[in-house]
Amino acid sequence: MARVIEVILGLLDEFIVATFIVVSILIIMYYAGLINLTILIIGILIYISIVTLIGYRVIKVQIEKPKVGLETLLGAIGVAVDDICYEGFIKVDGELWRAKAFNNCIPKGEKVTVTGINGLILIVKKYKEFNK
Repeated sequence: MARVIEVILGLLDEFIVATFIVVSILIIMYYAGLINLTILIIGILIYISIVTLIGYRVIKVQIEKPKVGLETLLGAIGVAVDDICYEGFIKVDGELWRAKAFNNCIPKGEKVTVTGINGLILIVKKYKEFNK
């Protein structure tokens, strides 16, 4: 939660400065007679909408945990490259991984689901068996 507050405060500082500049330019243009009141209001509303959208996206990206590492493979679906009676190879997201299947043999070409990780070896079960 502290990270979220830190991100919001950092963005708020930047947006306050940018808002001051944009609104000042619009007000100067209004008093110079270059735009009318309707355009001034529409310009401010469009600016607020854009700032809100950008702020939301930045905060969302900052809050999400990075999706890297072996943990992202948990629950992934792969295909057995060879017969796996105890140990063999599978392909997950285009990458070749060593895999172990403890319960039964998995034939070549069968879909598997990653249920665990032991070092750099993925623990798998048959896809159909896992989803029953």
